[in-house]
Amino acid sequence: MLPVQTQNLTPGRVARRAIQAPGLRPFFMVGADDMSQQWLVERAAALEAMGAMGMVVQVASAEQLADLRRLVPTLNLLPIAGDDVAARLALEHYPVLITATSIEQ
Repeated sequence: MLPVQTQNLTPGRVARRAIQAPGLRPFFMVGADDMSQQWLVERAAALEAMGAMGMVVQVASAEQLADLRRLVPTLNLLPIAGDDVAARLALEHYPVLITATSIEQ
């Protein structure tokens, strides 16, 4: 289960773009890095309101995962490698939010 390392994703900027994925439940991908932590704190209420599920795609230890979960206790954060999702959606960076209509940061 841990550590989780996603080879094809790194922290960085994600340009907003439209997608068409009717019925897709909102989800987001983050790591244990500072950029992801700030992003989570700033967007926690909106992510919770939309029922978004969180994939932690870069995390070294159970302690780091627990720290993230303490940071945003109302969000569901699961340690999952994101290589397949990154390839399917042509993603290179996280943190990122994926909804039925957009990919955005």
